[in-house]
Parts: sequence; C-alpha cells; structure tokens
Amino acid sequence: MKAVRILAAGLLAAVLGLLGTLPAQAQFGGGGGGMPPGMMHKIQEWQQWRQQHKNLSNLQTMLYQLQQLEKDPQHHLNKKQAAGLIGILKAWRHKPNMTEQQAHQVQVKIGNLLTLPQIQKMTTFQPAWNANRSGGGGGGFKPGAKFTFPDPPRGGYNPLNPDTLPFKQMRPVAAHTMAMFMQDLAHRAKTG
Repeated sequence: MKAVRILAAGLLAAVLGLLGTLPAQAQFGGGGGGMPPGMMHKIQEWQQWRQQHKNLSNLQTMLYQLQQLEKDPQHHLNKKQAAGLIGILKAWRHKPNMTEQQAHQVQVKIGNLLTLPQIQKMTTFQPAWNANRSGGGGGGFKPGAKFTFPDPPRGGYNPLNPDTLPFKQMRPVAAHTMAMFMQDLAHRAKTG
C-alpha cells in the first residue's frame, strides 16, 4: 500500500512539476527540444496563474509538506493536531473552489495547529514542482508521449479537492493520495 502511495505522489509531483516556477526550458532539457507546439505558451500561462494565485499555490505545497511531515516519526502530527487537520480537510474536501483569501485563511488555521519545529521541518520538504528553480535536471518531455496539458483554472479550483484538479488525468491518483492521507490522519487522531 505504501508503494501505491509513493507512486501516486510521484506521478502527481511529476505532473504538477509542469506548473512550477521553473524556467520552462529547464523542464524540457533546455531549449524546448521535443516540446509539442503550444506547450511553451501553456507553461507560461500556468506560471502566470501561479504568480496571481500564490495562496492557492502555497496551500497546494503545504498539503504536500504535511503529507511528508506525517512520515517523519520525530515531527508527525499528534492526536489533537491530526483531529484538527481532519476537520479542516473535511470542511473543504468537496467544495468546488477556493478564493485566494480563503486559501490564506486555511493556511493560517493549519499553521496554528503546528509547532515551530514541525513548521521548520516542513520547509525542508520541497515538492518537485518547486525544486531546482535554478534550472538543469528537470527530467524532460518524452517526444511522442500522450499528455493533454490543460488551461489554468478559469472557474474554480480547490487544492484540497482533488476532483477540481485541472489535470483530469491525475484526478484519480490525487483523490487516492488524499484519501490515504486522511485515513492516516484518522488513525493518528484515534491512537495518537
């Protein structure tokens, strides 16, 4: 089961990596070689969307960091923290969208649950879509690969609701990852 979660998180990180603030050329091995026509334009649209929606983007990163924190025996959430986080996630799990202001409020609520050492540890967990901002590496686009790159959200998006993920192909993986995370939190809330 852990292997499924790791694979799911890896797939989601790989797709969301395209959303990051990395220079687009670094994403595709420099110079854009092998990049489908229009892909650079889509990447630039997403980079602009992330700049205009920093709270939503930061909440997405925070969710990833919380999932990583839960794996750390020295810093994982205690019983009370897990119960509090479940309450926040459940309140937002099925809502179709979240505003920038609401995303900020959710971040503050989550931050208030955590200790300073937990927050400090979370900052060490950088998702693939935030990593390597200086370029290089990046994996690259595989020529001939079938992937539909969606437009940035025009209507609504809620980082705590995988069903609103713009990458429709990743919704089942993201929903599974969220369900497993909430299951782990529920267990922690009962047993401490």
